Amino acid sequence: MRKILLPLFLLSAMIGCSNLEDADPSNRKTFIKFFNGAYTLSATSVESIPGGYVILGNMQVNDTLIVTVVIVTDENGNQVGEPHRFPGGSGKAIKPIISGAGVVDGYVIVGDSIKIDPLAEQAANTEIASMRVLHLNANLDYPAMNTYFRSDNSDISPEHPVKQDFFGQALTITSDGKVFVLGGFKEGIVGQQAAPQKTFLMQLNNQVSPVWSIDYDLYGRTYQNAKSLIYANVNGNGKIVWSAALAVDQGGFNKSYISIPVAAEQSTFMSFDLLGENTDQLFLPGDITATAKDPAFGFGVTGRYSIETNGSKSNLFFVHVNGSGEIEEETLLFFDGRSGIIPLENENESIVQDGGETITSTKDGGYVIAGYTELSSGNGKDLWLIKLDGSFHPEWQKTMGGSGDQVPCAIRELSSGELLICGTNTVGGFSSIFLVKTDNKGEIAK
Repeated sequence: MRKILLPLFLLSAMIGCSNLEDADPSNRKTFIKFFNGAYTLSATSVESIPGGYVILGNMQVNDTLIVTVVIVTDENGNQVGEPHRFPGGSGKAIKPIISGAGVVDGYVIVGDSIKIDPLAEQAANTEIASMRVLHLNANLDYPAMNTYFRSDNSDISPEHPVKQDFFGQALTITSDGKVFVLGGFKEGIVGQQAAPQKTFLMQLNNQVSPVWSIDYDLYGRTYQNAKSLIYANVNGNGKIVWSAALAVDQGGFNKSYISIPVAAEQSTFMSFDLLGENTDQLFLPGDITATAKDPAFGFGVTGRYSIETNGSKSNLFFVHVNGSGEIEEETLLFFDGRSGIIPLENENESIVQDGGETITSTKDGGYVIAGYTELSSGNGKDLWLIKLDGSFHPEWQKTMGGSGDQVPCAIRELSSGELLICGTNTVGGFSSIFLVKTDNKGEIAK
């Protein structure tokens, strides 16, 4: 397996950029960039915008203070202007609002805002989470143009001793400007820190005010949603698709399995296919994407699988879902870093820890998975790319890494065919953001 070594970088007092070389040629089509600062930074999303890219991350100032950070770069990955900081919570997903003229009119960010009360009488009220949605202008000015919180605003009383927590998890904006947000919420339970997490789906208008919202529950199971939300128009019918793990118990994933919820707007599920519900394992989807040719051809899902319900001995998996939301079990593939792109005959064999974090479709009808593998014992997690063709057969793989952990959060195929990968690089407990652009075979120019 070929491995590209990422260079170590110096920490700066401000968010900056460490290049692979001292200076990039202006016509260079691939690059590796690092963005770091005085506090630890982690990446959550990246999107292509006209003339460059926009990165969403979070800055951990201390145990209780998290600041949402947005970094804009040019098409060569060079930072444009100063980072944009939005105190008061974390960011999970960002989407640009693109006008018909092909320019950025603004951005929408979804995430969480946490209120800490160490003196709360109930343990579940020590940390109270609210979903936060920011509507920003094209210049990413602070404060936001519009902000929406979904919170439990009820007063604590004997009748209502524990508040609900709300979390923002995924976001999509349709071509006609509809904003859809996927989130989770936990009911308050007296004497307990955690409760089963349910799911909600809502539509917001262009001022991020609610249009409608619907809650979903399934037999008291805990949902853990993957990071993408898809609005698919199939044969003139719009539907909303995502992937989630369902856990049997309330407090952790002692047994989990995959679900593919498909819903019409403001509706119950049109379909809800499951995989692994009759066996004991950890089956945790990380991301889902629509086929590039047409959502009618289906969706690709990647994530992490382990026969050990605590997640040890995990393998990366891929499975295809048809355009109706039905899981095609015959396409299910498992990969271990030691075996490379040869799919495992026995999914329960695992030599090193691996997982699929994010996935993009490609113009040839295939997919590229970005995950991690602990290929080098004791050297942390390396970024791992796997390309599948239109028949879901492995074509190539690449690994990139160095000291510490390199874990991707998002991968995108660009209109030019190159691949853009964003993630978090952690060395010695300190994290920074990396942005990598490769050619369509995962190569970086020398």
